[in-house]
Amino acid sequence: NYADIFARHGLAKVDAQKWYPMSQLVDVFNEMADTSGMMDFVSLGMKMGENVPLPPELANMSFFDLVNGLEQTYNHNHRGSDIGYIRGEVVNNNHVIAHYRTPYPDDLLYGSMYGYARKFLPKGTKITVKYDERSKRMEQSGRETVIHVTW
Repeated sequence: NYADIFARHGLAKVDAQKWYPMSQLVDVFNEMADTSGMMDFVSLGMKMGENVPLPPELANMSFFDLVNGLEQTYNHNHRGSDIGYIRGEVVNNNHVIAHYRTPYPDDLLYGSMYGYARKFLPKGTKITVKYDERSKRMEQSGRETVIHVTW
Protein backbone atom coordinates (compact mmCIF):
# COMPACT_ATOMS: atom_id res chain seq x y z
CA ASN A 1 0.00 0.00 0.00
CA TYR A 2 2.91 2.37 0.54
CA ALA A 3 5.18 1.48 -2.38
CA ASP A 4 4.76 4.92 -3.90
CA ILE A 5 5.85 6.61 -0.66
CA PHE A 6 8.93 4.40 -0.41
CA ALA A 7 9.75 5.16 -4.07
CA ARG A 8 9.48 8.93 -3.52
CA HIS A 9 12.10 8.65 -0.82
CA GLY A 10 14.56 6.52 -2.79
CA LEU A 11 13.58 3.19 -1.25
CA ALA A 12 11.69 1.54 -4.10
CA LYS A 13 14.27 -1.22 -4.43
CA VAL A 14 16.26 -1.93 -1.29
CA ASP A 15 19.51 -3.88 -1.44
CA ALA A 16 19.81 -5.86 1.82
CA GLN A 17 23.61 -5.59 1.59
CA LYS A 18 23.64 -1.80 1.36
CA TRP A 19 23.42 0.86 4.10
CA TYR A 20 20.80 3.61 3.78
CA PRO A 21 20.45 6.90 5.67
CA MET A 22 17.85 6.58 8.41
CA SER A 23 16.52 9.99 7.34
CA GLN A 24 15.01 8.35 4.23
CA LEU A 25 12.99 5.94 6.34
CA VAL A 26 11.99 8.67 8.79
CA ASP A 27 10.70 10.68 5.82
CA VAL A 28 8.65 7.63 4.75
CA PHE A 29 7.19 7.28 8.25
CA ASN A 30 6.36 10.99 8.41
CA GLU A 31 4.54 10.85 5.09
CA MET A 32 2.72 7.67 6.15
CA ALA A 33 1.66 9.37 9.39
CA ASP A 34 0.11 12.18 7.36
CA THR A 35 -2.05 9.75 5.36
CA SER A 36 -2.73 6.82 7.68
CA GLY A 37 -3.60 5.95 11.22
CA MET A 38 -2.15 4.15 14.20
CA MET A 39 -3.41 0.76 13.06
CA ASP A 40 -1.41 0.95 9.83
CA PHE A 41 1.81 1.22 11.84
CA VAL A 42 0.70 -1.49 14.29
CA SER A 43 -0.20 -3.81 11.40
CA LEU A 44 3.09 -3.12 9.61
CA GLY A 45 5.00 -3.79 12.83
CA MET A 46 3.10 -7.04 13.42
CA LYS A 47 4.00 -8.30 9.95
CA MET A 48 7.63 -7.31 10.51
CA GLY A 49 7.72 -9.26 13.78
CA GLU A 50 5.93 -12.31 12.40
CA ASN A 51 7.99 -12.47 9.22
CA VAL A 52 11.42 -11.55 10.49
CA PRO A 53 13.88 -13.69 8.51
CA LEU A 54 16.09 -15.77 10.76
CA PRO A 55 19.04 -18.01 10.04
CA PRO A 56 18.25 -21.70 10.65
CA GLU A 57 20.18 -21.78 13.92
CA LEU A 58 17.87 -19.12 15.38
CA ALA A 59 14.57 -20.37 13.95
CA ASN A 60 13.69 -22.21 17.18
CA MET A 61 14.92 -19.66 19.71
CA SER A 62 12.69 -18.78 22.63
CA PHE A 63 10.86 -15.49 23.05
CA PHE A 64 13.20 -14.79 25.99
CA ASP A 65 16.24 -15.26 23.73
CA LEU A 66 14.71 -12.84 21.24
CA VAL A 67 14.04 -10.23 23.93
CA ASN A 68 17.53 -10.61 25.37
CA GLY A 69 19.00 -10.18 21.89
CA LEU A 70 17.06 -7.07 20.86
CA GLU A 71 19.93 -4.68 21.57
CA GLN A 72 22.48 -6.78 19.71
CA THR A 73 20.17 -7.08 16.70
CA TYR A 74 19.45 -3.34 16.67
CA ASN A 75 23.14 -2.48 16.91
CA HIS A 76 23.94 -4.90 14.10
CA ASN A 77 21.46 -3.21 11.76
CA HIS A 78 22.14 0.44 12.59
CA ARG A 79 25.29 2.50 12.68
CA GLY A 80 26.29 6.05 13.44
CA SER A 81 27.22 8.19 16.40
CA ASP A 82 23.80 8.25 18.09
CA ILE A 83 21.68 5.37 16.86
CA GLY A 84 19.61 5.02 20.01
CA TYR A 85 18.87 1.63 21.51
CA ILE A 86 16.46 -1.21 22.04
CA ARG A 87 16.89 -3.03 25.35
CA GLY A 88 14.99 -6.13 26.34
CA GLU A 89 14.24 -7.09 29.93
CA VAL A 90 12.81 -10.37 31.17
CA VAL A 91 10.70 -9.65 34.26
CA ASN A 92 9.45 -13.20 34.85
CA ASN A 93 8.24 -16.28 32.95
CA ASN A 94 5.20 -14.39 31.62
CA HIS A 95 6.36 -10.78 31.32
CA VAL A 96 8.99 -8.99 29.25
CA ILE A 97 9.67 -5.31 28.70
CA ALA A 98 11.25 -3.61 25.70
CA HIS A 99 12.85 -0.16 26.09
CA TYR A 100 13.15 1.83 22.86
CA ARG A 101 14.95 5.03 21.97
CA THR A 102 14.78 4.84 18.19
CA PRO A 103 13.52 6.92 15.26
CA TYR A 104 10.79 4.35 14.61
CA PRO A 105 7.13 5.22 15.27
CA ASP A 106 5.87 3.96 18.63
CA ASP A 107 2.97 2.08 17.05
CA LEU A 108 5.35 0.26 14.67
CA LEU A 109 7.39 -0.89 17.69
CA TYR A 110 4.21 -1.92 19.51
CA GLY A 111 3.14 -4.00 16.52
CA SER A 112 6.55 -5.60 16.13
CA MET A 113 6.53 -6.78 19.76
CA TYR A 114 3.10 -8.28 19.24
CA GLY A 115 4.32 -9.98 16.05
CA TYR A 116 7.41 -11.36 17.78
CA ALA A 117 5.27 -12.72 20.61
CA ARG A 118 2.92 -14.41 18.12
CA LYS A 119 5.87 -15.92 16.28
CA PHE A 120 7.89 -17.15 19.25
CA LEU A 121 5.36 -17.99 21.96
CA PRO A 122 3.36 -21.23 21.71
CA LYS A 123 0.45 -21.08 19.28
CA GLY A 124 -2.78 -20.09 21.02
CA THR A 125 -1.04 -18.13 23.80
CA LYS A 126 -3.14 -15.18 24.99
CA ILE A 127 -0.84 -12.17 24.53
CA THR A 128 -1.23 -8.69 25.97
CA VAL A 129 0.93 -5.85 24.66
CA LYS A 130 0.72 -2.40 26.21
CA TYR A 131 2.65 0.80 26.56
CA ASP A 132 4.05 1.54 30.00
CA GLU A 133 1.43 3.62 31.81
CA ARG A 134 3.94 5.34 34.10
CA SER A 135 6.08 6.95 31.40
CA LYS A 136 5.65 9.16 28.36
CA ARG A 137 6.47 7.54 25.04
CA MET A 138 8.98 9.01 22.57
CA GLU A 139 6.10 10.40 20.49
CA GLN A 140 4.84 12.17 23.63
CA SER A 141 8.26 13.80 24.23
CA GLY A 142 9.33 11.04 26.59
CA ARG A 143 12.89 9.80 27.01
CA GLU A 144 12.06 6.35 25.64
CA THR A 145 9.12 4.18 24.67
CA VAL A 146 8.52 1.26 27.02
CA ILE A 147 6.39 -1.69 25.92
CA HIS A 148 5.23 -4.55 28.15
CA VAL A 149 4.32 -8.00 26.81
CA THR A 150 2.53 -10.39 29.15
CA TRP A 151 0.97 -13.79 28.58
